[in-house]
Amino acid sequence: MNSHDVNSAAHWVSENVILLPKSGGDYARLIAYPEGLNGSETPSAYQLKKLKTPFLDIDQFPHLSGHEAYEIKATTKTIRDIIKGEVLAGRWYGKTLSSLYYVQTAHLLDRLYTDGMNDADDNSRYGARIVADKIEFTLWAPTARSVSVKIYNDHFAAIETAFMTLNHQTGIWRAETAPRDHHLYYRYELEVYHPATRQVETYEVIDPYALGLSANSEFAMVVDLNHPATKPDGWDNYQRPPASPSQSEIIYEAHIGQFSEYDATLPSNIRGRYSAFAQKDTASVSHLKSLADAGLSTIRLLPAADFGGVNEVPFERISLENTVAELCVKIWDQAEFCKSGDPSQNLQARLDSFEPDSEGAKSLRNLIHKMDSYDPGFKSVHFFVPEGSYTGNADGPARLREFRAMVQALHGMGLKVQMKLNYDQVYQAGTDILSVLDKIVPAYYLKRDPVSGDNLSSECCFQTDMSRVMMRKLMDDSKKSWRDHYGIEIENSGPGQEKSSPAQLSAIRQRLTDHNFVTPPVTLRADSNSSRQILGDLSLAMLGQGAPVIAADSQPLPSDALSMGVALDLIGIRKSSPLFNLENSEDINARMRFLNIGANPREDLIVVSLDDGYRNESLPDIDLGWSEIIVLFNQGSKPQNFPIKGAGRLRLHPVQIRGADPAVRQSQIALDSITIPPFTTGVFVRPQ
Repeated sequence: MNSHDVNSAAHWVSENVILLPKSGGDYARLIAYPEGLNGSETPSAYQLKKLKTPFLDIDQFPHLSGHEAYEIKATTKTIRDIIKGEVLAGRWYGKTLSSLYYVQTAHLLDRLYTDGMNDADDNSRYGARIVADKIEFTLWAPTARSVSVKIYNDHFAAIETAFMTLNHQTGIWRAETAPRDHHLYYRYELEVYHPATRQVETYEVIDPYALGLSANSEFAMVVDLNHPATKPDGWDNYQRPPASPSQSEIIYEAHIGQFSEYDATLPSNIRGRYSAFAQKDTASVSHLKSLADAGLSTIRLLPAADFGGVNEVPFERISLENTVAELCVKIWDQAEFCKSGDPSQNLQARLDSFEPDSEGAKSLRNLIHKMDSYDPGFKSVHFFVPEGSYTGNADGPARLREFRAMVQALHGMGLKVQMKLNYDQVYQAGTDILSVLDKIVPAYYLKRDPVSGDNLSSECCFQTDMSRVMMRKLMDDSKKSWRDHYGIEIENSGPGQEKSSPAQLSAIRQRLTDHNFVTPPVTLRADSNSSRQILGDLSLAMLGQGAPVIAADSQPLPSDALSMGVALDLIGIRKSSPLFNLENSEDINARMRFLNIGANPREDLIVVSLDDGYRNESLPDIDLGWSEIIVLFNQGSKPQNFPIKGAGRLRLHPVQIRGADPAVRQSQIALDSITIPPFTTGVFVRPQ
């Protein structure tokens, strides 16, 4: 049988059960190749017996419902040895092979190492930990043939190798070394079979549970997060903001680099870094303080755990302020534009000299993109350590201390701190240099196609498999580490497509018939086409039920005076009444009504009533000042008149009467209708 006829459609799902695609044959066997098909060690064969009764757990594998279950009789020790190499299963007619499959073993690994008591998922200490007079190293790598830990000094010269011992019951390797100077570096050296290359590989890899890293994730770092070098002054005893109900939160979402990248009041060597948040009286910090003083409760950072795509060594990066000559030196003068023009010209000027769609412009933009400092942060490499490109020195403890100083400064403004972290993807897989999880336990942590066995990927990354017990444990342990060591909460979130205002309105309208309605999150786009559109986005974000999330695209937002003023007004409006913070779906269904629905709703207008006893007298009062609040979102280019019974007793919200947006004060209240100006959101209150 040709090798191209062999796929990975066989699955070893429990200790004694293997699922094979339906196919003909007199008998079936499993064949174990300790070093892979091309290895020198002798393979072993095991008879597979087709189960006459249905496999009881087949419902756990609906994607394999067309497979047949076979039993293998072997001891647990033998099975653990088998899966350290290449595993195939096939059927034969007599001596003729009729079908052959590589066997996927991720399900089996969970059964062998996480189903019992005191198993791998019960271990509370992975990684490198300084304990009394020793350093303990702990790694889960059940399919590895051998593991050692290699110790490096702060110049990255190898100074010691410690061989690790395997606990066969748990798949955990352990070693101990004597303590040395603080902030040693280390890597694990594994000898392990890898299906990406179909052979036993020997390579070094960083620790997925490391608490520190060197630049560009080349080495893990032994670090004690209680050491003074990792903490800013006052870290141990300052007051953290108290918890608050989730529905009352107002969340500002920011990219760490872009938050201060354009802040001319900051020294250039601080812009775009963690330390920018800890400065006093700068434009970006003053902007954030103003929002916090108005009632902003939480800042949610885009991913700032270690990610790929950005060089963490500052002088190896490029920005638009660099000259053509500086770029060309880094790429060995290989680009066409290096051979002509003024080499002292900065890259922004050179870009402007090209036609936007010309090949020269495209080539230069692509080069800059590969070498600049920007990435949204979703190309996860490591889940426990702050990203190194937001600090001036990614080696050593500086990034840990500066990240904590940022959190401390944000807490000092009264803001709780959250961070997105993309546990659903990793940047690299197989034996690639920034592959971590897939090097340590190959073909376990990542999703694989059930037939081809290929790692499932997106445009940038490879998908992790959250059905795997140890992947979920790693995520939970990571979240706990960020909470305990950095004082922040983690939200698992991958990159998403943000909607424009018309799309947001459409999404809201589509859900109007859902009786358990909560306004979906709305993202404020700092690159919107007009300030009026920004105001519409702000309104949708701030005046819906559920915690509003205001997110910036390219700079601190809002950046102009009008938008900043309206943002403060909307925060004030939201804080003015509990009707904007209803606690549960029952309350929302009872009090929240969409008035602009029916056979012919206006596509660019939403009208919402929040009732405190005006329309339904049986509702208990929760707002002592107003019996009803009506909000009109006009995203159209023309004024709109909407009929509202008893509108004559409504008044424009006090905050908007004296607020920053003059357009809303042009609203007209008639006896039974309200006219709202174009691209305007008006909030109208009915006194008790």
